[in-house]
Amino acid sequence: MKRRYLFAAALSFIVAQPIHAAEWKTRAFATDPKNLVMTPLLDAFRFHAEAAATWYLDELNGALVSRTKFERFGRAVSSATYGAFEYTYMKDGVRQTRVYYAMSGPDNPFTALGPAGRPMADFIAQDSTRIHAHLRTSDRSSLVATEVEGDQPGGQHQRDAELKALRTIERDMQAGVVTSGGALHAFISQPMCDSCEHVMHQFSAQYNVDVNVDYLEGELSEAYRRFRTIANRFMDTVLVHIRHPEGPGHPTPPPSAGTCARIYAQ
Repeated sequence: MKRRYLFAAALSFIVAQPIHAAEWKTRAFATDPKNLVMTPLLDAFRFHAEAAATWYLDELNGALVSRTKFERFGRAVSSATYGAFEYTYMKDGVRQTRVYYAMSGPDNPFTALGPAGRPMADFIAQDSTRIHAHLRTSDRSSLVATEVEGDQPGGQHQRDAELKALRTIERDMQAGVVTSGGALHAFISQPMCDSCEHVMHQFSAQYNVDVNVDYLEGELSEAYRRFRTIANRFMDTVLVHIRHPEGPGHPTPPPSAGTCARIYAQ
């Protein structure tokens, strides 16, 4: 009888202990005068857009393309959702951070040029701390996109930037590259849809990760319009290079975030 009381007391003690719940915070930016979100977002855009431009030029192989055809590719790149996902974790007693850059849509943006000879991923420059977020058919994951009311059939959220980033971080956890229980600071160019928010909560709970999401508030916000202006202007430089190949050897890179306000005002 005494043993039973001791067991019950021990059980009540365990149940009464507070369990750490991962934190969850979001902030919307209608304007971003200090470039708190714009800086990492432009990094994410450059990470993909420079690779996309080089890939597209490689696919053209010196051929000319009409403005109309190119603009379909330009819109696919400039209108995508971009995200920089900074994951900070402890490993071997050392605090470390890896940044996962994600772009929504197919791995190869639509070009109207026919089947690609090489994947765009071949042109992305990543290293040990700047990671290309992407999905793999071999992924072992319970993080899946969900259909949202009003969606068209066909799993349109399977290529969301947020899902790509979280699955890539999860893949690194499974491989022992990073550890769980860290903190994720996400910078996203548009508000999350319900599917992405669900996956983000699922990831946070499953891996005990504190999540902080900063995003640009809607397509009509000043901050988003500024971001799209910079993206559109970069794609314009790609078209100029195609139509005038005797010019510089590479399209003008997107500007750094420090010059965003000045460029937008021009």
